Amino acid sequence: RGLRGTVASNRADQLIREAFRREAKQDWHVAAQVREKIFWLRSRAVGFDHFKTGTELQRLVTPYLRIGKRNEAKLAVEWAMSILENIKPGKGSVVEMSLAIAAVDVGYLNSLMGDLSAAETAYLRAYKILRASMDNFNEIREKERRSAGLVSNIGMSRQEAREQLRLAGIPVVMPREAAESFINSCMGLGDFHTAVGNSDAALKVLQEAEEVARNWIHKDGIMIAKLRTQLGFTLMANSKQEAARDQLLESVRLYEQAADGKTNHDINLLAALQNLAIVEHRLGNSTEALKYYERVLTMAKQTLGPSHVRVGQIHSLLGEYHTDLGDYTSAEHHFQLALKLQADALRADHPNLSLTQIR
Repeated sequence: RGLRGTVASNRADQLIREAFRREAKQDWHVAAQVREKIFWLRSRAVGFDHFKTGTELQRLVTPYLRIGKRNEAKLAVEWAMSILENIKPGKGSVVEMSLAIAAVDVGYLNSLMGDLSAAETAYLRAYKILRASMDNFNEIREKERRSAGLVSNIGMSRQEAREQLRLAGIPVVMPREAAESFINSCMGLGDFHTAVGNSDAALKVLQEAEEVARNWIHKDGIMIAKLRTQLGFTLMANSKQEAARDQLLESVRLYEQAADGKTNHDINLLAALQNLAIVEHRLGNSTEALKYYERVLTMAKQTLGPSHVRVGQIHSLLGEYHTDLGDYTSAEHHFQLALKLQADALRADHPNLSLTQIR
């Protein structure tokens, strides 16, 4: 039995490299099959109630989502959560971090399936675990800083100081993964609060995420760009247009920096630019607004295709823009284009279609 377990574990370790290779190539169907094999091999090696088995279940979520298996992804992560809960994780432990990350995944999957109440419950659970953990990590970092400063007088290096902290039982870590999961849980809660019209609560939780991002994650990155986009949108809902513009401009800068001069077809950049165009329009900056609207329209056609309903939405925004300027000929042109695209993509009684007809 022990030998079979060792063979299964070794085979799982070998397949992990293959799974990463398939995921890097975005060969998600094969990646999902490989991840399933790894899970079954791991469960044979250590049992269904082991931390490693729960971790392998969590790793199935991304490939399942990529191939449209939402129900399977939800089952996998819920099973992972039940395994991790039975281990009874201690505060700040690796198991607790994995449990929080699983809760973020459950929140995301529930939001995809339209169950906002269940999404809020999951995101809130992750938020509470990770908020406590981030506070704990801040305390650890402060102890590490003080220890390094004190021992420098007797010639001990910072690395040696870190080792002394470990020997004293203080786990010195840089919890980037925990910080990213905390930010994701905050963004999920922000989405929920915005959806139910509570923009003040959304803004509060996103500002907490911003504080953690500032302390624990490199200031330039896609995750920070996404956070800035959502903060900008929430500030727009709170009628704080200038503050929203600052957040959105920084978001666009980060996305463009990540693209490093290449053509960026990121859908998140599209959202940031679209909101930036709306903000400039609301602030009365017509020239800037038109520049962003035209850029968004071109990018949406290239990224989503010329007949996508999102392209129709942008034509509708351009119709509003030209109406406000008194250019009714251009406004009608864009509303007609929006109506055609929406009529092809939406059902006859959809409210967006009716609104465009009225305009």
